[in-house]
Amino acid sequence: MSSPVQELSLEALLQEQGWTDEDLNALRTNPKKAAFFLKVVKGTHKVVSKLLEVIDCDKIPKIPDDYQIHSHVRHGQVIWNTGFFFLSRDQAVGEATTSLFYRSCIHNHVFSVNACVLDFLLEDTSRIPESWGDHDGTKILFWGTQYKETGYEKKILIRGIELKDGEWQEFHSLYKND
Repeated sequence: MSSPVQELSLEALLQEQGWTDEDLNALRTNPKKAAFFLKVVKGTHKVVSKLLEVIDCDKIPKIPDDYQIHSHVRHGQVIWNTGFFFLSRDQAVGEATTSLFYRSCIHNHVFSVNACVLDFLLEDTSRIPESWGDHDGTKILFWGTQYKETGYEKKILIRGIELKDGEWQEFHSLYKND
């Protein structure tokens, strides 16, 4: 049990951080909230924001050195929601496939994800759903933005993410420009 001096110092600290008397009373009178707060403080739980994250899919995404944008499908402002994204069976199991296969997937789906979404995910890889990669080798390409080497049009570069050693990393894949 803590002493009154310790309680006062914790209360004072919380009030310095913007806690109101109402906030402190809610913590005192609700054991579930108090238990959750302790878990957050100990680092075993985290608070997940319910704010919507919006991706500007009209802006120019990151451009790799020595490349320029060949095509970029703009989608306006997109609310980040993993349920809108299609992964092919090959992507889901980390297998390689051909550009023709990916292009046919894109033509059969309304939304081909551009590199603005990739840049958004690379800013904070914790946004990537666990279901997208439960083993190393999973690769996800963002075909909505295609790059070509400056002055050279025979191959296009597609940026993507790859699960490697348990971490998501950016990778590039080259395909013949059909």
